[in-house]
Amino acid sequence: MVVIVSKYEDLDNFLAQHHKDYSIWLTTYGRKTGKPRLVQIWFAYVNGEFYILARHGLNAWWAKNIVKNKNVIVNIGGRAVRGTAEVLDDKELTYEVWRYYKGKYRFYPQIYIFSWAKRKLIRIAFDLQ
Repeated sequence: MVVIVSKYEDLDNFLAQHHKDYSIWLTTYGRKTGKPRLVQIWFAYVNGEFYILARHGLNAWWAKNIVKNKNVIVNIGGRAVRGTAEVLDDKELTYEVWRYYKGKYRFYPQIYIFSWAKRKLIRIAFDLQ
């Protein structure tokens, strides 16, 4: 059973408790069908903000879905939180989040196949209404 986090809960506290979780399940909505699509993905919770990195830029199906429909659901710690995804074009912030990824996922060889030239940073703002 998945519980939607209510606006009365301390979301920052909840996310801080789960910042070391390996991954999240991200639900996007199909750009053609509008149907929910689920992907397991790495994430970063840095300076009170929630980020994901698209390692192949916006070529992945889930990233294309976000460009078309910014509404997402993040499943973390047994809870589901609705949010809005935003593709950022901030090289300094992208590098900061990348450094966090390299520390968090240093034992996973996949971390080294991220393409620096293509990588895109996506911030998720949570909607607690």
